Amino acid sequence: MVLSDGQPAYLVHGRSSNIDGALKEEVKAITKEGIETVGIGIQTSCVKDYYPNHCVVNNVSDLAGTALDQVFKL
Repeated sequence: MVLSDGQPAYLVHGRSSNIDGALKEEVKAITKEGIETVGIGIQTSCVKDYYPNHCVVNNVSDLAGTALDQVFKL
């Protein structure tokens, strides 16, 4: 389960890295191995771009319940 507050951001020596593409490829690879992933966006829908199973929590107080709901769905 991945909790995210937005798109991945990573700097290497002060310059942006292509972590977006790397994350998409990694999720594909682990999904192919039979590992289920769920991306939960915290006040962002960016997780839809990276995780086939995803949802958004707009109120942080709903996070625990949403996380448990996603586990039960798996």
